[in-house]
Amino acid sequence: MTFDSMDTATLLQDRIQRTNQQLETMFAEAFGVSIDDGFPEVEDAYEKQFGVRPNGNLMALYGIQDRWMLDDNSDEAPEISPEARVMAEACASATSAFLRKITPNSVYNEAILTGIATALLHLNASQGQLDCNQFVEAMHFLMEAKFSLGASHGLLQQREERRQIASQGGKKRDANFRPHREAVFKYIAENIPPTISAQEGASRMLRAGGFPFSHGKLAELIREFRAQLPEQP
Repeated sequence: MTFDSMDTATLLQDRIQRTNQQLETMFAEAFGVSIDDGFPEVEDAYEKQFGVRPNGNLMALYGIQDRWMLDDNSDEAPEISPEARVMAEACASATSAFLRKITPNSVYNEAILTGIATALLHLNASQGQLDCNQFVEAMHFLMEAKFSLGASHGLLQQREERRQIASQGGKKRDANFRPHREAVFKYIAENIPPTISAQEGASRMLRAGGFPFSHGKLAELIREFRAQLPEQP
């Protein structure tokens, strides 16, 4: 290996490590857990079946790749041994379990996870090519990994923007709801005696008019108002 090739190898190795750190950071930012965190629901089942304890969150990433393999019904689908299929199914199950448990729940989560898993696949390929001194190929897979991480980052930003919009919408709805709620409570205090049922009270309020709520919502508000009253001695 020449000096130049040694320098290139060192540079590529540094870039692979940095990109892997970015991957781990993005995973934690997106899902609120580290790749190294345990996932007992997955790990316990895997250890019982195979006798070794894996890292559950890493299994969730590998499970994305195994899903592709298990779902490939084309004529060129890879041959899978029974043993490999069992392990692939375990990882695919880990992916499904991970997506069920993470918060916030979002339609973006699976796509974000897929991008990170794809980046991991390319990083592993880049490291393998680098170990064989195939620098051009190593750089190619490294760029593919960065592209996949960039796609996941974009999806993560979209997810957070949608959450902000939903949160602002919720605050606006709450601000609009509050004065109506206070008006309902005032009317209940003055016109709905505690001796009648909430259903009957709601019917009276509907007949009176002026409240932008359904019968069921008015009955719910009557019960809420009464629950706040101090208990009679």
